[in-house]
Amino acid sequence: DQDITKIGVELKVKNVLEGSIRKSGKTFRITAQLINTETGAHIWSETYDRDLEDIFKIQDEIAATVTDKLKVTLLGLELKSKETNTEAYNLYLRAKALYNQAEKDKNEQAIVLLKKSLKIDSVFAQSWELLGSAYGKSISHYGLRPSSAFDSVFVMAKKAYKLDPKSANIVSNLAYSYLIYGNYKESKSYSEKALELNENDPSANNMYGLILRNSGELDKAIPYFEKTAQLDPIRIDVFNYNLGTCYQMLEMIPEAIHYYKTIIENKPYDPITLKQLAECMIYTNDKEQMNSYVAKLLKGDNNLFNTDFAGKVSSYLDLNLAMPYFEKAFAHKDFNYLDHYETAFGIAYKYIKEGKVKEANEILNKTYEANVKEYGLDIDDSYLHIIYAQVEAMRGNIDKAIEHVEKMNAYGFTLDRFARLDPFLENIHNHPTFIKVMKDVEDRVSKMKNNVIARDLELMKKK
Repeated sequence: DQDITKIGVELKVKNVLEGSIRKSGKTFRITAQLINTETGAHIWSETYDRDLEDIFKIQDEIAATVTDKLKVTLLGLELKSKETNTEAYNLYLRAKALYNQAEKDKNEQAIVLLKKSLKIDSVFAQSWELLGSAYGKSISHYGLRPSSAFDSVFVMAKKAYKLDPKSANIVSNLAYSYLIYGNYKESKSYSEKALELNENDPSANNMYGLILRNSGELDKAIPYFEKTAQLDPIRIDVFNYNLGTCYQMLEMIPEAIHYYKTIIENKPYDPITLKQLAECMIYTNDKEQMNSYVAKLLKGDNNLFNTDFAGKVSSYLDLNLAMPYFEKAFAHKDFNYLDHYETAFGIAYKYIKEGKVKEANEILNKTYEANVKEYGLDIDDSYLHIIYAQVEAMRGNIDKAIEHVEKMNAYGFTLDRFARLDPFLENIHNHPTFIKVMKDVEDRVSKMKNNVIARDLELMKKK
């Protein structure tokens, strides 16, 4: 019921396609109209009364008409919908609406609907892609499935790509799966392919931003996330989060907090954002505020993943505060050494301080083996080398720990503040190479920060 002119201003678009769908039994009526948001004039309108089986033909007719009216050419290709069983498609649309709400329970409901969709049409690429994305969210955002479930996500991404290799969204999803496993070469290759297919696809732009961010090119990542937010305003919280992480890594903490709080204003309990806000307090050395965010996180969902995080973030400022969280997580029936390595390190650290070196090494060995089995040892992901450096530092293998620190730097590590405060790396904090690497990281981050500040100032002048 919003005014079209207001919609045009908020979305920064000149034309809006609006309409309604009314369904009765196996028949439906679609009313569609193309409106110029600046003048309010109707460029085109039409009403369709058809059988349900004609849904894809109607899509093609509307897409072709709108393209003709706006004289738009998209990639030089004819606009054509992908046909599938109408009930499978209906289930997919319902699942997508649930998925976009970015809530744990809604995400699980989406998974159920997508499985039903694929049971009806097993070669519907979009359902495979969205099912993989929903599973991925259940692992990384909600902690409902172990990291090993990413193997299934990878299978789904490959399946969708095989069925529709020319969908920028599907190609981006495959790129993300490679990123999860630290394969930056393949991830970047598929991400670039997605942008070639459609340079204005939100997923393609977001994916390329993630690759740049994770490989330490923070200043280059920000424009891609900003563009994604413009392309897909419905999911603005996702891109505000990604922008927040970039500014946080650049140690531009007020800017990072701004983006995170924008999310919290819309959704007071967003676990992944509360985690980032708690981390931001490490930069400001504000233990009280950090504890406040941790308390909100655990009050909303006191699950194993959140308890594990509470121990991790607390350990940077106060190990005494962190240890009860680690002990609780370690005793949990679902604890495993792959997903909860920070808890494993916390307990191993405690054992070392108590002189229980054998018990500590047993934990460290299991953690090391679980991660090497899942991700490999020679991997171009700086954040996995942190894990290996922590293991070797606590084992007392200083030279090996330093090797992983150097690899962290080579693969774009940016969190030097965290590394310097990390109790699990304390055995190498005074090592000359560690000090030099952290200085290199600091200098690199400082240079990127200056680039971002200069760019932002230039944009302000243009406005």
